[in-house]
Amino acid sequence: MVASTLALNSVLYKKVPYDPVRDFAPITLAATAPNILVVHPSLTAKTLAEFIALARQKPGQLAYGTPGVGTSPHLCMELLKSMAASICSTCPTAALRRR
Repeated sequence: MVASTLALNSVLYKKVPYDPVRDFAPITLAATAPNILVVHPSLTAKTLAEFIALARQKPGQLAYGTPGVGTSPHLCMELLKSMAASICSTCPTAALRRR
């Protein structure tokens, strides 16, 4: 999953002058952007399943850092949250540095 400005703008802004599905057609895979999930060593979670279980046990107590809103890591975590029904809060990295 890679964030595309053309696709994202249609949900971020009320009005854009195009329909990303109707007006564009994919022609090739140009790049991939893998994402990884890492946790602080003090967390007991060693697998994704354990992390999801931990997040469910501690609703609102876990936060994750991203380079910013709408970036690939942010959207991947939002997708994970929607699929796993776990509750973590987003914390852009600038906010993490202020802690």
